[in-house]
Amino acid sequence: MILIAHRGISCQRPENTFASFDYALNLGIPYIELDLHLTSDGIPVVMHDETVDRTTNGSGLISDFTKDQLMQLDAGSWFVSENGEQFSGESVPVFEDLLQRYSGQAHIFVEIKSKDPDLVTLAKRLIKKHGWFDTSQSRFAHIPGISMISFNMDQLLVSKKIMPDIGHGLLTEAYSGEIIDFCEINGLQGIFPYIQTITPELQALSKQKGLYTGAWGIQSKQDVTKALELGLDGITLDCPQEFVRLLQN
Repeated sequence: MILIAHRGISCQRPENTFASFDYALNLGIPYIELDLHLTSDGIPVVMHDETVDRTTNGSGLISDFTKDQLMQLDAGSWFVSENGEQFSGESVPVFEDLLQRYSGQAHIFVEIKSKDPDLVTLAKRLIKKHGWFDTSQSRFAHIPGISMISFNMDQLLVSKKIMPDIGHGLLTEAYSGEIIDFCEINGLQGIFPYIQTITPELQALSKQKGLYTGAWGIQSKQDVTKALELGLDGITLDCPQEFVRLLQN
């Protein structure tokens, strides 16, 4: 079972920033999850919310900012770590810069956040341009590699259609046999349910269908233990480094 850094090491660094992603790699966590939106001038950028309010010193929809305007915002000063470390001056990552920065070093789980129909096409161009198709091999755990995930079924199916050679996984809050069937019918290789909705029966069915099964919403050692007992393939955590020893044991 792999440990995936949720928006980087987001418990100790400002989420979805290079500070957070770099820290994950420095700690030996090469699996990184991030969120993708689109600026008003068609540039894919990394941020979770559809607005900049929570994680920058700005206000408004990401889709109302140009890339250059977004780069003027401070994406780090809102966050102070437990030991008092500050991160003012962190910028919002541009997806292309991120692909170049971590080339050959990581597996990136890209969550398609924006509903903009152009986002997936523009992301594909960048992924192809920087050679990530050549390394992904349709496997979620392959390093280097890239996978596309989303709660938005429509966006995910568009991505699957235009990027058939990389892994695609459905994020879901509700988990059922019907959701598993949806993934199988549409050729999605993975499913990522909320940890509390996964039962041994559903996990057995997922494995029977050949799906890669991850989980999100991991908050405690008990959740990690449950994931191990269920035989999940991966889990997404804010502080994955805290559970490395548990997995090794």
